[in-house]
Amino acid sequence: MVGEDVLRESGVPYTIVRPCALTEEPAGAELIFDQGDNITGKISREEVARICVAALESPYVCDKTFEVKSVIPFSEPYTVDPENPPPEKDYNVYFQTLKDGITGKESLEQTAVPV
Repeated sequence: MVGEDVLRESGVPYTIVRPCALTEEPAGAELIFDQGDNITGKISREEVARICVAALESPYVCDKTFEVKSVIPFSEPYTVDPENPPPEKDYNVYFQTLKDGITGKESLEQTAVPV
């Protein structure tokens, strides 16, 4: 998180994407976006790449930090039927729900015990 803090404090516009465990599965599964460093799961590398490309052109992710995972459990492989591929996602639908100022450090600060 130190590197993230340096980036946030630099004054340069940023987007910090924290994917869960990366898989070789195809993109297309339903996704969960969250903030606060509190989700675990898996997501395909292909999906993360698509999210990052979409973030480059989105006004909704500037100066935001978020986590993302698919809804598919680790125990279930995700496959795509080539005859019926999933529709392309509009990631701005997810990006619009992101809040300012949530980094994941908030939960650490709440549980910290003063010494």
